[in-house]
Amino acid sequence: MRDLSDLMAQRRPDVPTMDNFPPEVGRRLRLQRIAFKWRQADLAARAGVSVQTIKAVEKGQAVSSWNLLRILLALNQGADFLSMLAAPHFPNLKAHEQYVQLTGAKEPNVLGRRVRSTPATAKKKSEKA
Repeated sequence: MRDLSDLMAQRRPDVPTMDNFPPEVGRRLRLQRIAFKWRQADLAARAGVSVQTIKAVEKGQAVSSWNLLRILLALNQGADFLSMLAAPHFPNLKAHEQYVQLTGAKEPNVLGRRVRSTPATAKKKSEKA
């Protein structure tokens, strides 16, 4: 019988590295733009960014997250982007439980909350209290 980690490894693709992620995003956005029969100038106008920004994204170069979001919205990817954020991949069960706790409340107040980087930080704070 296989365990959960075996099943999860089969389900999820490998996590991309920073070296291959931007070019892959650029390649996929370029393919979608071409499928729409848009020129780079057409997408730039719809997204409210420069043609140079479209060229940079398609080459896998760094662009601001704001510009990338504008391009995604111009390509009608807004709902997909939000659904991806609504169903994140968690590194472990504890992280999933924390997410459920934060989103399960009627009005979660996550602004101003700090994320503890190590268990040692949590111990220090509890000792001070």
